[in-house]
Amino acid sequence: GTKTVGKLNEIIFFSTIIIFFIPLVAIKDGNIMNLKPFLGSGVLNIIKGVKETVFSYTQIEMILLIYPFLKDSNKIKKCGLKSIIFITLVYFLFTITDILYLGIGASLQFIWPIVTITEAIMIPVINSFRYIFMSLWSLTMFKTICNGYFIAVHELSQLTKKIDKRVILLLTIPLMIIISFSYGNITNSKKILGKIMPIYIIYNIIFSTSIALFAWREKSKKDKKLLQSNS
Repeated sequence: GTKTVGKLNEIIFFSTIIIFFIPLVAIKDGNIMNLKPFLGSGVLNIIKGVKETVFSYTQIEMILLIYPFLKDSNKIKKCGLKSIIFITLVYFLFTITDILYLGIGASLQFIWPIVTITEAIMIPVINSFRYIFMSLWSLTMFKTICNGYFIAVHELSQLTKKIDKRVILLLTIPLMIIISFSYGNITNSKKILGKIMPIYIIYNIIFSTSIALFAWREKSKKDKKLLQSNS
């Protein structure tokens, strides 16, 4: 259950943490002029660009679903803040590295510009460092898929308690594989995600807000009962 998924996340994270620092090597070959003019595209265009990056920060809402499984729930705020700061810092550094090394115009021509940057890393023994980076990054993607799948199966099992979890697994795995193949290439995937994302974001906002309000109301009730019992 949660212990297995937790250990898997821990092992993969510490095994692949080096990939977050590999692209930063390219900064030394970057051009500071690529960053100018700073904020020159205007605030409105920057806000529009934020919409495209929101997907990178998804799955943080899983905290609301795994919260009941935690033995020490007091640490969730501290751990959550640490993870948000780390992810934000990594994406910020990746973006700055992209712009410094490739420039804004050139980076838009690549599907994954950060992968292109890894080709700039030259190691005498290794022919292409890109494949090492992609191998490590694949483990990170596997971890993300594993987390999402675990939560999805758990929630389905809660909604349909009469159906065994093993049956849900047998039914959902082929479905997940079929759906993933139906996406086609990465260009089609981005188009589909572009249509799904607005709905997904609205749902997440409503879901997260509802859970937060419900938790706040329950906490208020407990506090009132505690005050009444003490008085």
